[in-house]
Amino acid sequence: MKAKKFFAAAAGAAAAALTAVGAKVFMSNLKGGSGKFISLNNTDNNGGAKPEEKSGGVDFKEFSDEILTAMIDSFEKKTPYSGGHSRRVAEISRLIGEKLGFSDLNGLYYAALLHDVGKMYIPEELLNKSKFSMTDLEKEEWYNHPKTGAALVKGISGISRYAGSIKHHHERYDGSGYPDGLKGEDIPLASRIIAVADAYEAMSSERPGREAYPREYIMRELTKCSGNQFDPAVAKAMMAVIADIETQRAQSAE
Repeated sequence: MKAKKFFAAAAGAAAAALTAVGAKVFMSNLKGGSGKFISLNNTDNNGGAKPEEKSGGVDFKEFSDEILTAMIDSFEKKTPYSGGHSRRVAEISRLIGEKLGFSDLNGLYYAALLHDVGKMYIPEELLNKSKFSMTDLEKEEWYNHPKTGAALVKGISGISRYAGSIKHHHERYDGSGYPDGLKGEDIPLASRIIAVADAYEAMSSERPGREAYPREYIMRELTKCSGNQFDPAVAKAMMAVIADIETQRAQSAE
């Protein structure tokens, strides 16, 4: 019951935060903005986002980017290791999406950018606590963050359709993940992409008490977890992205 009350309160607070930040940006744009509204709900022939401009409104891209940045910063500053994590996951997700021919790379980017936004309403001390030392109630609160994030994203024009992708980014390909235990292709493709990008970013970055893992370790983990934690096709695309990054680094060093 306590967890349900927390979730309801978090969802309400999320909507309030969105409204407050949005109002501030709206007034700013009203005073000196572009005078154009860009809707990300329209799509081009490939299923990607197609901007539509309408006079007399606000620049939606500027409007949304400022809101998203404020929301992300509100929880990333709570932990010593997560600065820039969401942006890196978003960039990696886009690269994986390109390899897989994902139709809406812009939508995928924003869904990945907001994959952890539900952590806004997790107390700082809990964010920095080992899961092994959490109480059952604290674990339930922690495992609710994808649902909280999805509830928030439903209110954002242009990416509300990706609420499910955010909700399910902790599902596992073998069905052992959370919150709903979805399996295989029942998991949204965007969620499967974000899951791999999230894991790669965590392994390739420094964390408290350890350095970034070397390439060989990461490649082994991607292979080992393919088919159980990760979608095999997405894991393979991630390895191709890693190879591309290494090639670019080698070329720039010449």
